[in-house]
Amino acid sequence: MSSPGEFYKSLPATSKAYGTLLFFRFQVWRLITNFFFLGKFSINFGICLLMIARYGVNLEKGPFERHTADFLWMMIFGGLSLLT
Repeated sequence: MSSPGEFYKSLPATSKAYGTLLFFRFQVWRLITNFFFLGKFSINFGICLLMIARYGVNLEKGPFERHTADFLWMMIFGGLSLLT
């Protein structure tokens, strides 16, 4: 790719639209806040919250005990890998 314009034209339609909305309207916050939204308040919301709390605590007290930075890095890496 010789220019950013050619790279932009080579993107698939969905990725192009998502990226354009993010940067054209400067809504970069959407890249971060989507990991904190669990849906409307409902039974599914409660189940998701319970699962996050239960498994997060189990990981933090188990394999990542006294390794807070490693646990944080795992969470960040997992979130970033979901974006691609």
